[in-house]
Order: sequence, then structure tokens, then C-alpha cells
Amino acid sequence: MTVMPRTASRAAAAVIVAAASAGVTSGPSSADPSGHQVTYRVTAASEIYAHIAFMAHQPSNEMDYADDSPKYLYTFMPKVNQDAPWSYTTTLANPDRWAYLIAGYYYAGNGKIPTPPEVLAIDPGFRCEIEVDGHVVHKQQGGRQTACGTLPISHIEPGSQIQTG
Repeated sequence: MTVMPRTASRAAAAVIVAAASAGVTSGPSSADPSGHQVTYRVTAASEIYAHIAFMAHQPSNEMDYADDSPKYLYTFMPKVNQDAPWSYTTTLANPDRWAYLIAGYYYAGNGKIPTPPEVLAIDPGFRCEIEVDGHVVHKQQGGRQTACGTLPISHIEPGSQIQTG
């Protein structure tokens, strides 16, 4: 597993805590105590490495999540394209509140890897999707970044850059 820089993980954690604290729900209408099968999916029009952060496990509450977000929010940097999507399936008791996924350009703001301008000019055309119990509840298309969640993510605009430190 490749881990996103700590600042990016903290930024994603802050987004989720803020959204979860708002108490606004959409998507599936009820939380089954035994859990719901949640499948996250990311693809891109161009083959590219992506930063992907997603809620893999549900915390008991927002405070538990804020205290130890890496325990719940996983990050990967896989190669994706339209014929080879990345996906992950987990079980969440309350996906209305906790299903969340963000995918963005691996090289954007990385700063650790010298990147040729022609690579930075690529618009990968990221797409994300969240499926709950076999039904797509949210999908989004963006350029260099996209975010999906069952809560509104008003302060993350498709096409904005992931902050990686």
C-alpha cells in the first residue's frame, strides 16, 4: 500500500469530518446495522497514476475519526485507465454518512518528483463512483481531480488540486 503524504491525508480527513458533522444525508435511505456493501471505483480517460483516498472502515463517531483518521481513511496510488479501473469493496454500517472517495492527479503538487511539463499538461479525466448494495448512489467526473460522497462535498470542486504538502 502506498500512503499519501500526511498533509493530504489530514486534508481529506478534515473534509470528511466537516461533512459528517453537518448531519446532511443523501444516497441510501437507511442504515442497516449489519452493514451495507460499499464499492468505490475510479477510472480515467488516460492511463495515469492517481492519488486515491477513501473511507475503508467506519469509525464509531466523528471524534474517533478525527483522532486517528489513517485507521479509517485509506490512500493508494494505483495506475488507472478506462479499461483498468481501480475498485475496493468494504462494509459500512452507515454509508449515508461515511461513504467517501477522492481521486486526483498523482503529480499535481507532489514536489518530490521532477515532472516534465508535458506530463503536467495531461488531463486524465478522472471518474469516481460509489455503489451501495449494488446501486450506484453517486458518480462524478472531473479533470485532474474528482470526489464522490454520499454527503455533499461543497468545498471540493472537480478539477481542483489535491493538496499534497
